[in-house]
Amino acid sequence: MLPKQGNSNTEERIDLMNTYNELFDFKTADFLVADRGFIGFEWLGYLTYHIRIRDNFEVILAKNGKKVKGCMAF
Repeated sequence: MLPKQGNSNTEERIDLMNTYNELFDFKTADFLVADRGFIGFEWLGYLTYHIRIRDNFEVILAKNGKKVKGCMAF
């Protein structure tokens, strides 16, 4: 919980994740659950740098509907 009203922004989410990593290490978490508001190029880039994506993970690109491997989308 952040000490504010409203949604978090990318910088706040990244700071929160970095704090978690310093205190507990990412290895202690099995997964991250986020709602559809957790979007943004910088945020997803941060997550991609810190999490592994399965080889068979696919995403659908919003701009053209094309299905690609997850590692190619980020």
